[in-house]
Amino acid sequence: MKEAGGQVPSLASLHRVVRRDLQTGKVLPDRAVVRQEWEQQQTRQAPADLALAGPRQGDAAGGARRSGPAGSGLCVCRQMHGGELLGQGGGVTVMLGAFVLGTPDPPALADFYRALLGWEEVEREPEWVRLRAPKQERPSLSFQMEADHTPPVWPQRPGAQQMQAHVDLQVDDLDAETERACALGATLEEHQPQKGVRVLRDPHGHPFCLFLPGA
Repeated sequence: MKEAGGQVPSLASLHRVVRRDLQTGKVLPDRAVVRQEWEQQQTRQAPADLALAGPRQGDAAGGARRSGPAGSGLCVCRQMHGGELLGQGGGVTVMLGAFVLGTPDPPALADFYRALLGWEEVEREPEWVRLRAPKQERPSLSFQMEADHTPPVWPQRPGAQQMQAHVDLQVDDLDAETERACALGATLEEHQPQKGVRVLRDPHGHPFCLFLPGA
């Protein structure tokens, strides 16, 4: 369950990734195993996790953390169908399950994005919240506790905290949605490098973009 260098991800990014039987919707029974393994290790902060639903042959049941090409957190888990692992016949079955943001206050940041996106809340705990689009289970947007989260600088500069991932949100009216996002608690960045795109920060310092179709 360790990533490169012997470190492990936060508990939330492991035990809340897709582990539901596709037919019954029941949570698979490996969560306790993941928790036990996690409690034996120390955690580390990751700027953002991409939760991918799908099997990895050779992994222990439940899933594993991998590093993306630029070092971003990447969670891979097994997905079951009728008790059997998907993809054993060699087909590609990986799908984007969730985008995960680290924050010192998951419920508060989730409230911002829930209002911004009009999404539904499906899980809420002090250290973990998950949102989803209405009538669509996946992909979802999740928020996990990262007490020492450091917002990245923008524009980037050498030696400073880098932005390794961000959320792009398509809108029909850029001015109106920028104003609405700011009213909800976002801030507009001074540096705006592209026409038809607005760079903002959410209340906890994560950069995100609003963009018009075709931008």
